[in-house]
Amino acid sequence: MTRQTLITLQGQDPSLTKFMKETEQNQKNRRSEEYFKMKDGILYRYCRNFEGREISQVVIPNGLTETVMTIAHDAVMSRHQGQKKTKDRIWREFWWPGFGAEVTRFCRSWDIGQRTIAKGRVPSVPLAKMPIIDTPFDRVAVDLVGPIFPPSERGNKYILTMMDYDTRYPKAVPLKDIQAERVAEALVNMFTRVGVPKEILSDQGSQFLSAVMKEM
Repeated sequence: MTRQTLITLQGQDPSLTKFMKETEQNQKNRRSEEYFKMKDGILYRYCRNFEGREISQVVIPNGLTETVMTIAHDAVMSRHQGQKKTKDRIWREFWWPGFGAEVTRFCRSWDIGQRTIAKGRVPSVPLAKMPIIDTPFDRVAVDLVGPIFPPSERGNKYILTMMDYDTRYPKAVPLKDIQAERVAEALVNMFTRVGVPKEILSDQGSQFLSAVMKEM
């Protein structure tokens, strides 16, 4: 997908016309909870996340919504997420009119198809060799859970989880927010107890790919 192709598809989608026309007016009213802006020819939606921080989302035209949902839900690293996780994964970067309802329908249709498809019609996936993990905490998986409502008495709304691939030993740390600095500090505290792993697997969220995390 090239930038020019995306610009063309956005311009050809009639459901996005009103947002494009409102971009100039919305630029003057940036204090609103939601506004749209053209950036390098691409239509973006600006809104606030659960932490109250402003984020930008690429507005997806009709011809690409199914592709985005498929990648978020069916990709190998996505592990066939449920409705909530699929929505969260998409919402971090993308948006389109009717986004929530369309993702819900997509996830439900996928689930129904998996339950009703005739056995034998889907070819088996060929097996592949995976390296044997024989040293505890050489490879760990990390993830963030939340926001959780209501928060705890100490104001924690998130959970940072880590699981060892060898022993399946789990650890969890409560967090008040998921800013990169706080997540990095929590991981360092975990590693001081179990050792620094050779591999860290994550969903490649912004917290795990930040400059702070790379430095850590």
